[in-house]
Amino acid sequence: MIRAEATRQGWAEGFLRDIREMMEQQLAAPAGSHWSGPFPSPMEKRAGLYRAQLLIQSRQRGDLHQLLLRILTFLVQHKARNKVRWSIDVDPLDSY
Repeated sequence: MIRAEATRQGWAEGFLRDIREMMEQQLAAPAGSHWSGPFPSPMEKRAGLYRAQLLIQSRQRGDLHQLLLRILTFLVQHKARNKVRWSIDVDPLDSY
């Protein structure tokens, strides 16, 4: 799960939408892998920040880690990286 939060509504979701579009255009998802979202978090606004999520699933843990490494290079170069705080949770227990 990639989570993002921002001070303005739409920024976090837009950031994750960019990531998904990049994945669809530039990265070939390994067989058995797919993504859902981005979508607002169940508690979309919390502590003055708007939150969104992008779920990435894979049958093979190694494939997931390789995909996340490629996504990580895009995340650190994204133009909104200073406006959106993001995190990657490899084994999410909840979707707060």
